[in-house]
Amino acid sequence: MSLYLKYRPKDFSSMVGQEHITTILQAQAQQGKFSSSYLLYWPRWTWKTTTARIIAKLVNIAVPWDTAVPDLSNHPVSAIIDDGKSLDYVEIDAASHTWVDNIREEILDKALYPPTTLKTKVYVIDEVHMLSKWAFNALLKIMEEPNTYLKFILATTEIQKVPDTIISRCQVFNFKHIQLENLVDRLAFIAQEEQITYEKEALYLIARLANGWMRDAIKYLEQVSILWAITQESVSQFLWVVSAQDLALLIEALRTESYTQFIDKLDQLVEWGVDLYSLIKDLLLYCDEHFDSAPDFYSILVWILQEIAAEMKWYPHPLLIWKKKFYHFFLTSWAVQSLSAQKNPDATSNSGHQKDLDGLHATAWSVQESSSAKNNIKKENVDHNTQQIDQDVTSVKSTSNTTTKQETGENKSSERDIVDTQHTTFQWTMDELKLQIVARLEKIMLKSAIKQHTILQSLKDGVISMIVLNEQFYALLQKHDTLWLLETIASEITWSPVQIAVTYMSKESFLSA
Repeated sequence: MSLYLKYRPKDFSSMVGQEHITTILQAQAQQGKFSSSYLLYWPRWTWKTTTARIIAKLVNIAVPWDTAVPDLSNHPVSAIIDDGKSLDYVEIDAASHTWVDNIREEILDKALYPPTTLKTKVYVIDEVHMLSKWAFNALLKIMEEPNTYLKFILATTEIQKVPDTIISRCQVFNFKHIQLENLVDRLAFIAQEEQITYEKEALYLIARLANGWMRDAIKYLEQVSILWAITQESVSQFLWVVSAQDLALLIEALRTESYTQFIDKLDQLVEWGVDLYSLIKDLLLYCDEHFDSAPDFYSILVWILQEIAAEMKWYPHPLLIWKKKFYHFFLTSWAVQSLSAQKNPDATSNSGHQKDLDGLHATAWSVQESSSAKNNIKKENVDHNTQQIDQDVTSVKSTSNTTTKQETGENKSSERDIVDTQHTTFQWTMDELKLQIVARLEKIMLKSAIKQHTILQSLKDGVISMIVLNEQFYALLQKHDTLWLLETIASEITWSPVQIAVTYMSKESFLSA
């Protein structure tokens, strides 16, 4: 027998993590006051059907108690319900009994007769949201005025599909994710009962992988327990779970901006067979657990991981997506620190970090120089901040030996604008930014519109000013979906959220300006 079935809860004592439900049901049992209908809700695998069976046992105990609820696992009623030996307890799968005729045959016609072997007749309808509109109407009629010997227990994973008229006649119990500690304690109990050797840290890995689902956790435990020794190594190897130590190494490499260390560890994990989608989830959980310690850093990391997850769906080589995203992360971090060092010459230099990124930023500069072909359209009215960004980036390249120069008040103001508007990671001129956006677009018409009929005039205070020289394409770029796509791409390139302000200007007006 599967461990999940073997250790399926029989009473409240083994239902860990759902105390907000078990406490109310125990109180109802002690006072003998039950609702005529219950609705149990949560997406999946949190003992909804198990709870329905426990409720059915409670309402069929002959005498209410004034103290504690007795052990249901050894009660005669429990055996009758668990073994399905009574016609007074009926479980219906709404997914295969969808139509109104099924409700009439299974419930309406039979509910008229009182129970025979049990005290109360109980109907459990699983996945109740699958019922048709007419089936719900038929069920509603009998739920409005049920007989005293009749109880309904509904279970669903999509409560939004259940009519409000049904919900209003039920006591609704919303299940929740089981806490990590509760999962680990339950897994440890099962391992001890099965005489399985385990490491506590390995159980934490399994619980983290299960993400609050008890059935998943027990399933993973059983999968690895065939080795009769549950260790961190075995869990990582057979379940593709990244250990806490490896996650900490990745995070430390990011926080210390050690590009080589990060890439080496990432390559090692891929060689071990770690699934990169699972790694995203593991890192997000790590961010969630440690967010308060460095909210700025983890906010950026979460944003990067979201971008990676979105792109991995459409790209056949996910590892390259990881390297590209974090390449820009390390590259822009180096540029920001260099600008900061020029502004604050007394700041301590991080020679080890700069040595680690020598090849990285050298490659970036060569790419930037090779793409220096500019748009031949001459623009005299270029925003002053854009020109200053070019001067600052060139200054970073020529003064990487931390040579200090006396800046003018205008230069200081420009650098302060860059920092205050959170565009410290922006390293391209407007023309180069446009080329980067065009390269990432897939639709040919949109690529042509941006490349040939638009001018990126300036980037200031998080807003890119875009001039459109064609009235037809101006209407296209004004569409919400198109504008959202361009803003998403531009935000990814500049490593900061930006908006795009689109204005129309004829070519004659633009050239004469």
